[in-house]
Amino acid sequence: MPAFESQALYRDNGFVTGAPGSAEGIRGMVVTTTFFDVLRTPPYRGRTFKDEDGVEGRNRVAILSYGFWRRASAGSDAAIGLGAGVAGTVALRQVIALQLYGVAALDPIVLASVSGVLVVAACLACFHSRRRASRVDPVVALAQR
Repeated sequence: MPAFESQALYRDNGFVTGAPGSAEGIRGMVVTTTFFDVLRTPPYRGRTFKDEDGVEGRNRVAILSYGFWRRASAGSDAAIGLGAGVAGTVALRQVIALQLYGVAALDPIVLASVSGVLVVAACLACFHSRRRASRVDPVVALAQR
């Protein structure tokens, strides 16, 4: 009879995040892919580790704490979408290169420009919906239910 159902390893570690000139040191951990399974802790958003994430030589995966996510992106889901979009761009760079004329698939200026436009669009969408919601009288809204 095994003594443990599963096990995980972790090590406290420091990381540096941010652009040159505005870098920030943060506390973090390096963990095995079974870490969240052992704790039986589901993520607030996204996913935990997959077994293939632990294979040596593969891309590293970072899971952000809720507090860091709120502080770094002001709690915006757009930050998650932008990260997924950049990752998708890198993964599909050959297909994208065939569609573009005179622009490299991973041109940093184009990626930054498109990311900036998407952030502005997400902020405007949030502002518009919050403004409409603030105009609703709560008493009237509850009475209609």
